[in-house]
Amino acid sequence: MDETCQIWGEKCGQVTNCLVYDTDKMRHYTVIFPILCITISLIFDFIVWYFVKDLEIFDRKENAQTQ
Repeated sequence: MDETCQIWGEKCGQVTNCLVYDTDKMRHYTVIFPILCITISLIFDFIVWYFVKDLEIFDRKENAQTQ
């Protein structure tokens, strides 16, 4: 977000907070970051679904034979 700053404030010769932001650049950052996080999450979700597709939580075969 600091890259979107156009004018930095100064006090006693030291740089303080940003006074003016580039709103177009900031809008891109605030849209791209959540999209990137969601995409990475979806990729890991698909990886997990792929590796647990044969996972059996309940042993159905054993329960069917005992009844």
